[in-house]
Formats: sequence, structure tokens, C-alpha cells
Amino acid sequence: MYEVLQGFFDKHEDLRGAEFYVTGESYAGHYVPAVASYISKQNKELQGGDSRHIDLKAIAIGNGLTDPLVQYSAYGDYVLERGLISKAFRDTIDLAYYAVCAPALLACKDKGVGCVIGLETCQLAVVAPLVAAIEAKLGHVMNPYNVTGACEHPPLCYDFSAITAYMQLESTREALHVTGDHEWETCDAGVHVALTADWMRDLELVVPGLLADGVRVLVYAGEDDFICNYKGNEKWVHAMKWPGQAAYDAASKDPKPWVVNGAPAGTAIESGNLTFLRVFKAGHMVPMDQPEAALDMINRLVSGRRYADGVVVDFIGHSEGEHGAAAI
Repeated sequence: MYEVLQGFFDKHEDLRGAEFYVTGESYAGHYVPAVASYISKQNKELQGGDSRHIDLKAIAIGNGLTDPLVQYSAYGDYVLERGLISKAFRDTIDLAYYAVCAPALLACKDKGVGCVIGLETCQLAVVAPLVAAIEAKLGHVMNPYNVTGACEHPPLCYDFSAITAYMQLESTREALHVTGDHEWETCDAGVHVALTADWMRDLELVVPGLLADGVRVLVYAGEDDFICNYKGNEKWVHAMKWPGQAAYDAASKDPKPWVVNGAPAGTAIESGNLTFLRVFKAGHMVPMDQPEAALDMINRLVSGRRYADGVVVDFIGHSEGEHGAAAI
């Protein structure tokens, strides 16, 4: 990815000095910190004034899978909070997590092996029983990306026919330099299987380094998402070891309202260059469910404004930048 970015900037020299932002959702909880960490590392190894420097300012992770060991421990609490299981069943899930899932994840986390086994173990011990209980309660096939609705278009629950048609257009294929008879697939099983061993790896480990380098970090989560729920994301951010942890912990005791166009959009926990947003009435895909809030969220990230009060903050390394902004 780093070389792809360098190739992009070679092609578009006018963007070389632009402020740079890395954002993504879902499995990008892996990609975003990994890409940003590598950029930051390469920047530090470059000589002063090197044209290959990328002006990384901030990252945003939305309903991401970043620290599976912590996030899988939050599934039971999330479903209990939604009123879909009993406390006794939550306790059973927690027991399964600590007895079966966590040890399997630690084998992947510590040694880099057994990650596929860890995934299968945790899905069977934690996720599958919860899904069965939720569906029994709701009386329909659940949408894991938004528990307020049913899964209307299995297996992904949403109708992706429009994006499929767009990607198959000859003009789109030409713009993306697609050659041969390759067809667009919304989800490719082969790619999914190839990445399975990476699923349970912990990418939270690189986030403290980004914070130390002055990169602003935004973690946001729609509250109606089950699969990468807000409780799991809130939990890993809270548990992260970094110099600002004590101040963040203090701020987390009193989340502030985030207001967009006069209406509550969510709550914000902000300390230093770290922010966690809980987004109201949104599932896994916040921009789809709450487009106005999502736009406000990204605008604040780029402009350096707090979410609770909108005040412009002079973050470490932040400047207005004469070249504008670029993002992936």
C-alpha cells in the first residue's frame, strides 16, 4: 500500500504536500492502523525535506475489528444491553469466552499461529449462541450489521445490485484499468478465506505509537451494530495503554453530547488526540444510516474541531496546509 501511495503521488505531484487521512470501517480496523503506522514509521526514517514524506494527520476507524481479544469479550454485554438475552445467558457467554475463546485468541496473539483455530473457536463459543438467542427473541433472521432490522438480502443483508451494476460498467472498468474477463464480486469467498488467518490479529498495538507521533485518532461506532459493536470498540480504546490513558479514563466517565444540526448525533469521549464516538441510530455503516452526522464527523476530523463543543484545537502537528487534504 505504501508503494501504491507513492506511485499515486508521483502521478499527482500537486497533491504531494496535502494533509493525509486514512479512514475505513469494519475490517479496516486492521487496515487503517496498519497502513497509518507504516506511513508514520517511513516518515521518521526519511531525511528532512524528502519528497516521499506523507503528511499524515489523522485516522478514523468505524465499527472496526481492531483488538479481537477485547472486542469478543463485549458481545454478551452488548446483547444484554439491547434486552435480547437474560443476565444468566450473558454470564454463560462470558464463561465460554474466558474458558474457551480467550485462550484460543492468546495463542494467535502471542505466537502468530493458531489464528484460524482461534476464529473458529470464538465464533462457535461466543457469536453463534448469541445469534441463535437473538433470532429466537426477534423471530426472524437477524441483521448482524443493524439489530433493529431483519436480514432482507442474505447473506450480506443489503442489496448491493446497484454497486455491482456500476462496477461492471465499461467506463468504470476502463477507469480502474481492469483487463480481461474479470467480474466484480461484492464479497469473494476465496479472498475471505485467504485473509482468515489475519482475522484475530491485534492491531491495537500500533495505535499508541500513532498517538505519540501526533496523529489524531478517531474511533467511532454506530450503536445498532452487533458484529463490531460499540461496546467492544469502546472497551479496547479504554483498555489501550498509552501516556494519555489516565486522562482518557477520566473523560470516559462523563461522555459529552455530540450535536449535529441542532439534534443529538451521539456521545463523544475526547482526550488529547484520541476520540471515541458512539453514533446514535446507526449500524455498521454509519454513513449510510446517518449521512449528515457522518459528514459532520469527517469535517470535524479534517478541520481539527472537537466533537463536544466544535472548538478548533491546535493538535500536535496540525496545520491548515496550503495543498488541502488527501485521504484513503
